[in-house]
Amino acid sequence: MSNLAVSHFCSVLGPVFMSPVVPSSPEWFQRLLDFSISPSQARLRVGILVQRRPVSNFWTTNPSKNFSWLGNKLLKLRTVAYPLIHLQIQNGENGRFWIDNWSPYGKLHDFLEGGRSRLVIPLKATLASLYRNGTWRLPAARTENQLQVLSFITTINFNGEPDQYMLSLPVASSTRSLILLRWQATIYWICNERNNRLHANQFRSVDSIFSIIDHQIRNKIHSFRETNPWRSSEMMQRWFR
Repeated sequence: MSNLAVSHFCSVLGPVFMSPVVPSSPEWFQRLLDFSISPSQARLRVGILVQRRPVSNFWTTNPSKNFSWLGNKLLKLRTVAYPLIHLQIQNGENGRFWIDNWSPYGKLHDFLEGGRSRLVIPLKATLASLYRNGTWRLPAARTENQLQVLSFITTINFNGEPDQYMLSLPVASSTRSLILLRWQATIYWICNERNNRLHANQFRSVDSIFSIIDHQIRNKIHSFRETNPWRSSEMMQRWFR
């Protein structure tokens, strides 16, 4: 265990004594432990972090003292989460043209240089609002990037279903699966320790938390052995490294 990792955990867990606050809801953390869900089908419902508003607000909401500790921490991870959360267009009523990750070009506010773009599309415009009477109401492209976006958008076919936010990952490799397990277990046990310190006055050392995470990940890797021994063996070897 590196000193850098220990220092990071100490900084996240905070001081030894803190005044009581309202505990965080455990339901969201519990869902993080559902390792059996297929990454290609998993849906990441981060709207709860911004008071159950559309996920688009997650990309535009800034940290605030009015939000929970966890909410602010996750808001600071938006650049990490954005490429993984893809908007699957159905009726286009919730997908925002500039903000959501609905195209292969990522956030169009960056790809098309945002306010300097000549497309004259409102910042909060949805895809559905740009489509009227079977025609896309879009200005002519003036740059190569604009041409790529406008060419792609014409391939979209709306239907009556609501837009869906999906956790988009390539076919899971052993390395990617292990990273996902580490990420989920770490978030859960750090938050579990924080709540225990704040509300039960119970404390565990950083080494103890690392040990809990280590055992949980080993047990999960072992659970793959019966159905996929090769994957289980490779993941365990990588974990021991």
